[in-house]
Amino acid sequence: MKTMLGLFVLVSMGITASAAPVSCASISTGVTTTFGQLESSAEGCQDQDKIYSGWTGNLPDGTLISIDTAAGLAIDTHTVNVGDLPIGVYTFSYIISIDPLTEDYAFRDITQVSLGFDSAGVSGNSAVKQIYAGGTLEGGLLDTLTSSGGVDVSIALAQKSLLIVETITVTNGSYQSTTDAYTQVTTLIPVPEPIPEPATFALIGVGLLGLVTFRKKRLA
Repeated sequence: MKTMLGLFVLVSMGITASAAPVSCASISTGVTTTFGQLESSAEGCQDQDKIYSGWTGNLPDGTLISIDTAAGLAIDTHTVNVGDLPIGVYTFSYIISIDPLTEDYAFRDITQVSLGFDSAGVSGNSAVKQIYAGGTLEGGLLDTLTSSGGVDVSIALAQKSLLIVETITVTNGSYQSTTDAYTQVTTLIPVPEPIPEPATFALIGVGLLGLVTFRKKRLA
């Protein structure tokens, strides 16, 4: 029942699939990756340790989607930006996942999601984003963010993969961009220092005893 309801939501929101794959530009660290028209893709595109797949929706031809990564020591921020759109209602979805082949995959989690909306301070335009756990509708709805300007933040996540379903409503020409930001935290377990074995303690004791004996002889 939940699956059928989720599919009904997607259909009612106007998502249409396409068989053509997303065209992925070559990706290098610190470089923005820009996609043209977004269509359905099983393989998806990758930026650092993030895989963006399952693109589907009714964004018009020529819509620019850019993906940026700001890497830190333990916290990374990944942003998906939707560029200029004409007047209309646009619904699209995609999956953002941590690459399971990443060496420390077990310690990486998406912990915060935010929705930013820039409409030059003019009211009327808006964006709504639904966040599903596990990268599927069956994973369950975690939160719904709505923004008509500024940033709306959802916290308290700990997910390897998320399904994003987003609707952007443009009623006037002031729309500039929508930004989806994903904060990733890497929590590595510190390696404990090795505990000296009894033999090691014995050697240390013999060494200290030798130093004491040598000092006494010198003083004598």
